[in-house]
Amino acid sequence: MVGTIAPFEAMLLGEWSPEQRAFLERGAAFLIGRQLSRGSDTVFNAAEREAAPAWQLPCFPRLYFYDVLRGLSALVRWSERSGAAIPDEAIDGVMTHLTEAFPDGIVRVQRRSFERPNTLARRADGTWQREPASRFPLLEATSVVGEPSEALTREWNRTYQALRR
Repeated sequence: MVGTIAPFEAMLLGEWSPEQRAFLERGAAFLIGRQLSRGSDTVFNAAEREAAPAWQLPCFPRLYFYDVLRGLSALVRWSERSGAAIPDEAIDGVMTHLTEAFPDGIVRVQRRSFERPNTLARRADGTWQREPASRFPLLEATSVVGEPSEALTREWNRTYQALRR
């Protein structure tokens, strides 16, 4: 999911060549098949399976992170542009989760995308190691867990309204 969502979102922008359309169809099928929330069943992607429960928790800014609101929003934009329908069973679980988690329609940040050591940095000896990402005031201000996120709320409201049409 994490490796799919950013290129999928990027390809939604602009006009689509036949190759881009095919990529988007495969990406949408992937998101639909995983119901936006399931990690990989393969032995090679066990780490993704372990990370999947955190996808229920929206974060902002997302950077390279995936969450179910991000996936749902991208899938709905694809559906609007392509004219393809999204099967209800592919999004029912996520819709139930989001409407129950944010009954007032205001999405609150539920995790920070930069908490764990996840940036690769080169050491003086030439080796690489993971360390905490750099932080700055705007990043801190927009990432307070429990605080309303204007950007996530706008995204949820737009996505919810699009699905009601």
